[in-house]
Amino acid sequence: MAIEEQSKAISVRVKHAHRSKYKNQRKHDLRIGKQPSYVQEHPKQPNRVLLEMPAPAAMNDRAKALRKLTGPTRAMRADAAIATIGIITFGMAAQTIFRDLTADQQDAAYLEIAETIAQECGTVLRGLVVHEDETAPHAHVVWDTRDQDGVPMSRIMKGSRLQDIAAEVIDKHAPGIVRGERKADRKERGDPDSK
Repeated sequence: MAIEEQSKAISVRVKHAHRSKYKNQRKHDLRIGKQPSYVQEHPKQPNRVLLEMPAPAAMNDRAKALRKLTGPTRAMRADAAIATIGIITFGMAAQTIFRDLTADQQDAAYLEIAETIAQECGTVLRGLVVHEDETAPHAHVVWDTRDQDGVPMSRIMKGSRLQDIAAEVIDKHAPGIVRGERKADRKERGDPDSK
């Protein structure tokens, strides 16, 4: 895929966050407290909370309840993941295509991507916030950190399939935005890890 085509890509990245990491990410996502200098004070469009992000205590309780389904013999570790957090982003050319959509159309795309990932991974979408006050439009997502049987998302939610889902869904909302090039293909070609 050419560099020009790569910039038309959508991307979904996820992390499995322990309580303090989730707390800090939630504060950033909801713009609570001091924000980094790259956040615009008066953006053209406001940020949008599509699904309120639960408090850390609520996510911790939910993680414990789901963990109990596996019949654990020990208490949950203090640094255990309580939430799976993600970000939906776009390459430079894709940002232009995405910005041509109305806010409602953008929100529908973000919501469908996050919900489709949740359904396929057997988890529940818990929070979704759209940021318009940074250079590139993007959305922050929160899912339960375990599926409905208690299996950790770290075993289920894998990067390559997430990119497939995002590309399949975004094609319905913004044709022209594509799946990024597979990491394995870039490595096989000899691209450096930084790419």
